[in-house]
Amino acid sequence: MTPLLRNSLLIALNLAIWSLNGLMVNGTVRLSAKSGIPLLIQSDPERIKLSIDARPWQAEDNDGGWLQTPATIYLPEGQHKMLVERPGYGPQQFKVLLAPGDSAVIKPELEKQVETFIETEIVTEGDSFENLTLVVDSGLALGPAPLEIDNLIPGTHLLELRWRGVEGLRKKPYRCVFNAAIVGTNNTLKITIKKSGKKLKVTGCKRI
Repeated sequence: MTPLLRNSLLIALNLAIWSLNGLMVNGTVRLSAKSGIPLLIQSDPERIKLSIDARPWQAEDNDGGWLQTPATIYLPEGQHKMLVERPGYGPQQFKVLLAPGDSAVIKPELEKQVETFIETEIVTEGDSFENLTLVVDSGLALGPAPLEIDNLIPGTHLLELRWRGVEGLRKKPYRCVFNAAIVGTNNTLKITIKKSGKKLKVTGCKRI
């Protein structure tokens, strides 16, 4: 067998393995849980965007394309190019070579490119909001209130209020935009959510 034919067969085999373990959806890569060779990602900051072989990686829970680390993903055998990104930070690229029986670890430490980040606190007042989830920029940051973000870049950001597990509140998320701007020496932004009768009142964020 000639080297050219052998290389062609290896490429075809890797593509077949990729198609079995992953599914292309709208140009993104979705990999089945625990299918393939494990790769542990430990990043700083901990919430990142990830591309594999020039295709955006998408979590099974459809978390807006964001990956919360440390996390283990599973890839097919062979060499893969990894791109790690986050707004306000310089990207990092890695190459990993995975073989059966292997496991690998990458530890991206992204360098800040924005000199000043805005500290943001999103809080609730009054009524219980235990079923409320706050989502910033489609998954850049998310969680229950109070939600604190210590590395938000200056500019306009999207806030979504989502309810889970409440039969009577199955409705579209409440969406609003807020501007994180550097004003003097105060780089802290506070957004307050409270109920006014049956309506929500969000201070510091304009509904869209």
